[in-house]
Amino acid sequence: MRPVAARWFEALVARDDMTHAMEQLADTGLIQLEPGVPTRPETSLRDLQGLYQEYHELRQRDGGYWPVTGIRPGTSHGRPATTYARALEQLRAWRTDNDGLIQTLEARRRERTWYRHVLTWLKHIQGGAALALGELHRIGPWLDYRLVLCPPECDVDFDCDDLLLLNAPVEPDIYRLVVGNRDRLTQLDTQLLQTEVMQLRLPGWLNGRPPQAITTLQRRLDEVDQELRRLQAALEASHATTGLQAALGDIERLNWFMQHIEYHLESDRLAWVRGWTIADSAEALQQALAHEGARGLVHFAPPPEGVEPPLTLRHSGWSRAFELFPRLLGMPGRDEYDPTNLLAWVVPLLFGYMFGDVGQGLVILLAGVLLRRRIPQLALLIPAGASAMIFGLLYGSLFSIEGLIPALWLHPMQHPLLLLGIPLAGGALLLLTGLVLAGVQAGWAGRRRHWWLGQAPVIVLYLGLPLLFVAPLPAQALLLGGLAWYLGGHARLTPARPLRGALIALAELVESLFQLVINTLSFARVGAFALAHAALSQAVMALMEISTSLPATALVFLLGNLLILVLEGLVVSIQTTRLVLFEFFIRFLRSTGRGFVPLPAPGYDRLRPVVD
Repeated sequence: MRPVAARWFEALVARDDMTHAMEQLADTGLIQLEPGVPTRPETSLRDLQGLYQEYHELRQRDGGYWPVTGIRPGTSHGRPATTYARALEQLRAWRTDNDGLIQTLEARRRERTWYRHVLTWLKHIQGGAALALGELHRIGPWLDYRLVLCPPECDVDFDCDDLLLLNAPVEPDIYRLVVGNRDRLTQLDTQLLQTEVMQLRLPGWLNGRPPQAITTLQRRLDEVDQELRRLQAALEASHATTGLQAALGDIERLNWFMQHIEYHLESDRLAWVRGWTIADSAEALQQALAHEGARGLVHFAPPPEGVEPPLTLRHSGWSRAFELFPRLLGMPGRDEYDPTNLLAWVVPLLFGYMFGDVGQGLVILLAGVLLRRRIPQLALLIPAGASAMIFGLLYGSLFSIEGLIPALWLHPMQHPLLLLGIPLAGGALLLLTGLVLAGVQAGWAGRRRHWWLGQAPVIVLYLGLPLLFVAPLPAQALLLGGLAWYLGGHARLTPARPLRGALIALAELVESLFQLVINTLSFARVGAFALAHAALSQAVMALMEISTSLPATALVFLLGNLLILVLEGLVVSIQTTRLVLFEFFIRFLRSTGRGFVPLPAPGYDRLRPVVD
């Protein structure tokens, strides 16, 4: 009936197996480490910080050439600092062995970028075939040229009398061919160095008119691309031969270790790990350590003083999906009721009442069966769909068509008042349950007397209000008795100034009863949406009847049911959630607990290159 509190565990682990052991415990999803307990970190973690800084520098330089898949840690284990240093040495050795290959690869990438810009310029230059590229290489000795790529924010002044310009706009940039005196172009170079302008140089072998030059340059680009593929393949082959994936996996695990782990060094060979677990026994964690050969002993112990344990909701079967609703507000506290099992019946009942149709309910049920493995929360569609099918039998509705199956209870459009009245009674019963649960929680929290004197009379008054329309005299007696109980109880709760306490409580009572009445009336929407669903179904039937051909009738049938499934299904889901959260939960649920957050396992395949 209440959330389950996690238990405090302690593990004594061999220091050489520390990283490996923590990975095995994290993989169980059953532990949460408590920040700040203990407060004194293990000495080698400070050593790891320096190694991490070195790794970060290597990653900035070489990350673009490291593998991005197959990143898994090696099978050997040792002290964290030793393992980290060994992995860094592998990264440095790999760079040394492949330095020439990487430099060639970088040069070819720069060459490809340069050629692509020249190719773009050639395709957009003004004047087209009138320009002979070979003449640009022979314009000395007093003249020279510059080919520059200017971004929109370039503020260099090219419009000078002593410069000849040929502009080629390529949104959003502009390629500028500048011809002028060598000394003048030297001054221009000084200006360009202070900007983001890219200077290009035409290859000496690039001659002829632009059409011929484009063909030559494209052929050279193809050769460069082919060489780049060969170099990249050679680089990827070196990953496997040098064990680079394992080294990166070791580093990724140790980075995860530094981010999440705090432990207390007790000796040179042993370390303590402390935290919370939702495992049923210490043996479950012990087996997780032994599964991969990590050396350690686990036992449960009393938690540190002043530390509140995290809480979790533990349910099995089809009710587990309904944990979604209390988790939307947070985690119920240790002295709060866990409404999951109750909602496993209430939510499908509300949904089915508003969405009663055998065929559409079957579609919803099948959607839940198909999607629950991908999105576990969608398993709640299974009981919701089953409930819709049951109410569909009661309403006599099959894929929006009435008459194909007999109504076991009623047709919604023929009994609208009854359809509206039943949810009001059911809503009142649900709100009454919430008031009683508030009393149960008060007992768990040791505030039973305060609830009996201050809140229990509200239940009596709430029961008396509807009785006024059925049995006025007994209802009046019940209301007067409840009012006396409420005022007298609050007077006793404030013995110093009983009259003032009773008057303040009276004002609060008026507000509380008004809210209860409004909350009760809100459940009329359940019947209203049941009527809306029936009206949409009748509209689909009417359109099918006026269709002039069988294909048109089938199209109306399919589109009409699809519209109801999407539109009405969304609306009914929202209304069900609203009634649960804002009408029912506010009566008792405060969500004051701290949720259990399992230690995340390391993700080795998340490594990505820094640069291309």
